[in-house]
Amino acid sequence: MSWFLSPDDGDGNKKPTCDTSPWTNPQKESATQFTLQLGISLALGSFAYLFFCMIRPSWKSLYAARTRYLDPSLGIPQLPNTFCGWIFPVYRITDSQVLKAAGLDAFCFLKFFKMAMKILSIMLFFAVTILLPIYHNYDDTGNPGLRMFDFEHLPLAQRGNESHLWAITVFTYLFTCVTLAVLEVETINLIAARQNYLGARVTPASRTFMLWGIPKELRTKEAIKGLIEKLAIGKVETVSVCQDWSVLDSLVKARDEVLRKLERAWASHLKQKSRSSPSPNREDSRLLPGGSTGCRPTVRIGFPGRRVDAIDHYQERLDLLDAQIAAERNRPHEAVDLAFVTMDSIEACQMATQAVLDPHPGRLLTRLAPSPTDIEWENTYAPKSSRGLRSLTVTLFVVFLTVIWLVPVGILASLASICTIETTAPALAAFLKEHSIIRALVQSGLPTIAVTGLNSAVPYIYEYLSHRQGMVSRADVELSMVSKNFFFIFFNVFLMFTVFGTVGSIADVIRDSFKDTTYLASTLARAIVGLGDFYTNLIMLNAIGILPFRLLQAGSVFLFPFYRWSATTPRERDELLKPDVFSYGFHLPIALFFFMLSLVYSVLPGGYWCLGFGLLYFVHGYFTYKYQLVYSMNQSQHADGRIWPMICYRIMLGLMVFQLTMSGFLALRRSYLASLFIVPLLAVVVWRSWVFKRKFEPLTRYISLQSIRNGEYDDNASAILDDSDLEALREHHQRASMRRGSSLHEDREQKQRFVNPSLVTRYVRCAHFSQSHNQDSLLHFSYHPQPPS
Repeated sequence: MSWFLSPDDGDGNKKPTCDTSPWTNPQKESATQFTLQLGISLALGSFAYLFFCMIRPSWKSLYAARTRYLDPSLGIPQLPNTFCGWIFPVYRITDSQVLKAAGLDAFCFLKFFKMAMKILSIMLFFAVTILLPIYHNYDDTGNPGLRMFDFEHLPLAQRGNESHLWAITVFTYLFTCVTLAVLEVETINLIAARQNYLGARVTPASRTFMLWGIPKELRTKEAIKGLIEKLAIGKVETVSVCQDWSVLDSLVKARDEVLRKLERAWASHLKQKSRSSPSPNREDSRLLPGGSTGCRPTVRIGFPGRRVDAIDHYQERLDLLDAQIAAERNRPHEAVDLAFVTMDSIEACQMATQAVLDPHPGRLLTRLAPSPTDIEWENTYAPKSSRGLRSLTVTLFVVFLTVIWLVPVGILASLASICTIETTAPALAAFLKEHSIIRALVQSGLPTIAVTGLNSAVPYIYEYLSHRQGMVSRADVELSMVSKNFFFIFFNVFLMFTVFGTVGSIADVIRDSFKDTTYLASTLARAIVGLGDFYTNLIMLNAIGILPFRLLQAGSVFLFPFYRWSATTPRERDELLKPDVFSYGFHLPIALFFFMLSLVYSVLPGGYWCLGFGLLYFVHGYFTYKYQLVYSMNQSQHADGRIWPMICYRIMLGLMVFQLTMSGFLALRRSYLASLFIVPLLAVVVWRSWVFKRKFEPLTRYISLQSIRNGEYDDNASAILDDSDLEALREHHQRASMRRGSSLHEDREQKQRFVNPSLVTRYVRCAHFSQSHNQDSLLHFSYHPQPPS
């Protein structure tokens, strides 16, 4: 591209490393890339959207899977079977209904999209009505207007002729203030909704906290109960001390594997028998008894071993595991340093989690307990040293992966520059010289598709690592995934791709940054402006072409035939009907990245394109994810809104990148005073981050006593409770729950206890099969082992 710049030539200007002007027209080249990318996006998006609208009415087990669990009293509208009939019902769903049907995390996630739409709409208005005419009037080439992100033709600052550049400073201040103001308003609204929702919730999880760092002499129920009640913060209802259940959990896991193998063996036998039987519809063949004859499957034991009857073998192993599990459940286990303590009231639980219980470092630490279904029980009894070692190992491996990702990112960055292609592959450059459409595809289409694919594939690696980091709850795993994936996108896809360009220039950038403190800002500005077309095309591709595939749940659709073919037992086929799992760690980081890009390019020439496609992305994403969270996808974790501070801090990071870029941009145009005036904004954002941490973050982690007492948020109410109020709290919670309606998650948690499922789960025997209307159905024969005494 014409702005791929070389080191300083001595007078402060930058010169191109190669001259592509004889065979490329920058304005025509940009238009060709834009048109090609728009065509690719429209083709992909139209196919996915039309396919979704066609199959949605007939595939309710995938696209309306959650409707089977939703309470009709929530008022969630039923979706008609018309082609586009889902759009208006989804639009009419209120925030309150989202909160009750999908939970607080979904509420926070969708609020971020609504907040982004507000901010980008305001920015787009000013960019089109004020900034666009300014850049048009100050185009020094005589052209009717600037092409996207072209600052080479913007006049340099001259004495008495800097008004067009001071407009950049003014709008940097304006957009920063708008973002911070909207962010604070939305945070206040979210805190009010969160306090009202959690303050009136009546479940065992809302009254339970997790206590860890317990010394050996206190690792009994009686000792912990006596210790907590001695603090006079409330009465303890139950205490669940975690124990070393590693052997029991391994036996239960082995039993599940053997049970599934036994069911597959029965399915194979039934299939063979139905083929060989002359009268498969006889009454005596409807149920498959244990002593049925026919072609029975075999399995090889050991190596080389001998082949034995598979059904008998797995049945014997299942009986043996049942006996071992029953014995292991009744065997005493060694207690570990973690326990779940359920109090008699929510305020007692909140006081315990917000107080320091022990003067010794690392002892008797507290935090709010996750939902019982959210707990990773195998990590509750892992030694503290083991969890620390696993966390350190995962962190080091993430750092290692960060270095490894530099190679594919450097290759993609090289494709965005025709100069790099001419240097590294002259034959390819000569070919691209003769074919403008293929050149536009290589420089714009392929890199954007490759980066999108990389952003979709890498989260699976980080998901695997997060699950093995030793965290106690799935919510912590999900938050860890958000952090890891955003770090990858911000560091590798943004900083490495933008600032460094290729792997070989990293050392030069770092070395020159130490020599000149303004070098990093100017390098950042130059590289960001140079890649403006690429990032706009990237947002366009995701807004128009990729989000319809998210709505389609393309992975589930395309893999379903293979899963259906491999599902041989009724249990496996029944599992195919379960809703897909929605992961914030996959979807939130990329949305934050696109918001950051829209913010960074908002004031630059041509920034209205990036703002427009960014706004389109968040509008389309809001409808897509709202539909999935309410109707089609489940959440396996409940972070109770702790995802919001992560969103806010990353938005503030985007503001700092935006300000640093604008300062460097003005410095490149020799408007040094205007550039210097932006520097105080960096301090403002740092100060607002500190204010947010002190003022708002505690309310996104805990519940205020005032909210528990009133069941709703009130700025003027007192947070002090009288002794007479405590007796009426439980009755008030019941009234508040009836007044606002119970959420789906609250109803599910009512009868759950903080007990390892391996201790109390009633396991089923092998599924029996019946053939009725050519469909296999499950007949569960319950197995009830004795619970431990």
